[in-house]
Amino acid sequence: MGAEQHSALVLMRSPSDERARRFFTEQGFEVGPMVGISFSIAAPLQEMERLFEGSERSAERGGELPLDRLPPEIRKTVLAVATEAPPDFGPGNP
Repeated sequence: MGAEQHSALVLMRSPSDERARRFFTEQGFEVGPMVGISFSIAAPLQEMERLFEGSERSAERGGELPLDRLPPEIRKTVLAVATEAPPDFGPGNP
């Protein structure tokens, strides 16, 4: 069994620009389909942390991830990358 996947939503400046989707695919992320101006990405926490400093904290409470480690040409196409806080109920949350 592989490492637990962590996911985020990538909001694009333009839905027709495919550079970011290609970039995340090349980095080994699972990339979801474009829906409106966004798409999802998923990877083990270690991979998320490699590109998004603080993604471990964000996975615990949700929020925007810093884009500093993305290449400049990708940062120009991405408006934001955000994670959702885990639910307050369910497994592990009494």
